Amino acid sequence: MNQTTSKPRLTAENRDIPPSVYHHKVHGKPQILAHYANENDETVFYVAIWYPKGKDKIVLPFCYEAQNGEAIWTSNWPTKARPLYHLPRLISRSAKPVLIVEGEKTADAASLIFTDLVVTTTSGGSNSASKTDLLPLCGRDVIIWPDNDKPGEKYCNRLTALLSKIGVKSVRVVNVPKTFPTKWDLADPLPTGVQETDLYELIQKSESIEVIDTDRELKLTSLEHIVEEPIEYIWEPYIPRGNLTIFDGDPGTGKSTLLLALASAISNGVGLSPNHFPKVGKTLFLSCEDSLPQRVVPGLKAYQANIEQILWYEDAFTLDQEGLLKLKYTAEKWKPDLVVIDPIVAYIGEKVDTNTANKVRGIIGPLAKLARSLNCAILAVRHLNKDSNGGSLLYRGQGSIDFIAAARSGMAFVQNPEIPNSRILVHHKSNLSALGPSIEFEFREGKLSYLGASQLTARDWANCNQTNRPLREIEKAAKIIQETLEEGIRPSTEVKEVAKKNGITEGTFWRAVKSEGIIRKKSAGKNGCWTMQAPKAD
Repeated sequence: MNQTTSKPRLTAENRDIPPSVYHHKVHGKPQILAHYANENDETVFYVAIWYPKGKDKIVLPFCYEAQNGEAIWTSNWPTKARPLYHLPRLISRSAKPVLIVEGEKTADAASLIFTDLVVTTTSGGSNSASKTDLLPLCGRDVIIWPDNDKPGEKYCNRLTALLSKIGVKSVRVVNVPKTFPTKWDLADPLPTGVQETDLYELIQKSESIEVIDTDRELKLTSLEHIVEEPIEYIWEPYIPRGNLTIFDGDPGTGKSTLLLALASAISNGVGLSPNHFPKVGKTLFLSCEDSLPQRVVPGLKAYQANIEQILWYEDAFTLDQEGLLKLKYTAEKWKPDLVVIDPIVAYIGEKVDTNTANKVRGIIGPLAKLARSLNCAILAVRHLNKDSNGGSLLYRGQGSIDFIAAARSGMAFVQNPEIPNSRILVHHKSNLSALGPSIEFEFREGKLSYLGASQLTARDWANCNQTNRPLREIEKAAKIIQETLEEGIRPSTEVKEVAKKNGITEGTFWRAVKSEGIIRKKSAGKNGCWTMQAPKAD
């Protein structure tokens, strides 16, 4: 066999001939040569690693595969799924727990420390874990020891997500102490004052991670052992704790402003309305639409928020299995009472059809489950679709009906059809209690002010937006309004009450007010009220 000085490529009668015999013309002999074999202990590939002084390490694969009908060595990664490092040893010691670390050098060092564990790793760096065949870990107890840096944390999260799909028996993650040097791994010298016994203790204290149970038999729950729990609310009955709530609204109606006001209220333990008694708590926003320095912080300060209680993540990511784990770990660390995802479609992923029920359930179902496990409220924000003919608010939200079906509560923040600066919070779905009353806010100069309860229901609002409402109802309402105002200016609440007693819905009432040109004014003074009067005759 001839030696080459560049890309190794030759026929190999013996697949165990290490490619290190080929001296790289640039890098020379590798400092580390990691051997990867299949379940039959046959060589699949090697990983050669160089550590140039003052430069990043260099990693090159040397793979033994068939090409054009000939078995050859190439400097390519395997085209098929890669085996785990030390796979034959892992299989032969099937009763031992498995320790996964990052990198072959670390795995070899860890094998000398933890002799009662089987140590392995995946090849190709922290971003290539998905290219490794992890099925040999099915049914095994797995411990992950991440490197003490951001890539290590990322590798751990990705690996945990992958392991949950193959049916491992358990997964635990070692929490590397913050006192350890940044980027420290098990191949490095022990930190000052740390002994090997301390490393064993970290293994013992490793955190258990929930994994998916892949047993074929459905595991049933005996209801006789379930203890009833009272329903807690962030805002009763609109936002239940431990559940998913959908919050809909058109752009420009002020729904983001309402969310800032709500977060501010929670941060101070001060209610948005007289029946709102929040406990002081944290709100976590996942929102990629608003500018923090120009919109968010000024908005929170306008409501005198305790900004230390409000957390923000402004980059979009996909709420797939890996993304949900990120959210879970973040929420477990910071313990928010409310998580706002605004808008939810920005976190679903461009490949997911939001109009397809089973695709939506794959995201929303686990999100609702996460709210229960964290005992926090998750509020998912959507835009309303452009249904100009009205229709039930349950069907007006963007995307599949399964969004609102999976939620236990649903709200919409809509513009009052007849009052430009009035906004109505409408509670249109609740599986846990009776629907809450609609609430009216005044929206002026970018700030919301509580006005009081509104009789406008979800159905009324939908009727206000329909163009085919029967004319005779409008005429009946107009007549009642005109008769009530014959004696002059009257409070708006009084006129509405008269119409209501005559069977007029609030939506029809407001359409009649508009059609008749009724004049609405707010009387002067701190306790001023809205009034109505008939238009003056020409």
